[in-house]
Amino acid sequence: ARYFGAIVTAVCSGEHEKIMKDIGASTIIDYTKHAWDEADSIYDVILDAVGTIAPQRGVQKLTERGRLLLMVPSIGEMLKAPLYKKVKTGTATEKAEDIAFLLG
Repeated sequence: ARYFGAIVTAVCSGEHEKIMKDIGASTIIDYTKHAWDEADSIYDVILDAVGTIAPQRGVQKLTERGRLLLMVPSIGEMLKAPLYKKVKTGTATEKAEDIAFLLG
């Protein structure tokens, strides 16, 4: 996302900070010390790759045109996603060339 001009905030444990910065995050939130949603920040896109963000909380942290992308939603979240017009669910496949692109 940073490659395309986005300002990227990553939420991870402190041990993963370096890799998140290496792939483009400019800000790191260490979830072992702070809740990602404590700050007043709002986001254009929130990508939950591990299934820890509740849709009802995630949409509160979005800009007016923002989107919450749930990569590993529960069945309930998939069924409820249409109720939250800003929530999209699905899965993604990883490709070696995509990872190589991210790592530069």
